[in-house]
Amino acid sequence: MKLFVFLYTAIIIIFLTSFFLLSLYFLSLITFIIGILRWVYVLHQLDNFAKNKVLAKECEWILVNFLWLSSIEVFCIIFEPFIYVITYLGNIKNDKR
Repeated sequence: MKLFVFLYTAIIIIFLTSFFLLSLYFLSLITFIIGILRWVYVLHQLDNFAKNKVLAKECEWILVNFLWLSSIEVFCIIFEPFIYVITYLGNIKNDKR
């Protein structure tokens, strides 16, 4: 009976953890797509660069912010699953039940 409860608990924990990781990965992908859409917006605004000097300053600010945010988003998308798996394995190893 204890083995059945242990297996049942392990299956639930694995399912919840994988669901959590997939949802975080999906959210990271959505933020990356939003970053690409911002980049398209910046390129569209740069077409009007020579026409409006105020718009040029706005585009420069958006471009700097986009490059900073997109580098963080790419880092998160690539390394997020590894970070969570390592954390999960560390929690299993340090579990003192």
